[in-house]
Amino acid sequence: TKIKDILRKFAGWRIYFRKKQSEYEEIRNLYEQMVSAGASRSQAVKELAEIFGRSKGTIRKITSIQGSLF
Repeated sequence: TKIKDILRKFAGWRIYFRKKQSEYEEIRNLYEQMVSAGASRSQAVKELAEIFGRSKGTIRKITSIQGSLF
């Protein structure tokens, strides 16, 4: 019933969900899990680059402390 209420309220509206923000959060979470599980930072970056189809440099920027301020 909650979904039907939401559909009624937003009928005709265009709703946009930013992919980049949710993807960045997912990358950071996976990175933290991999490192805490014992993977080296470079190995975690390499695997995440392959999974998400991004360069290693981009993954490093996303997982850096400054990257979490997005």
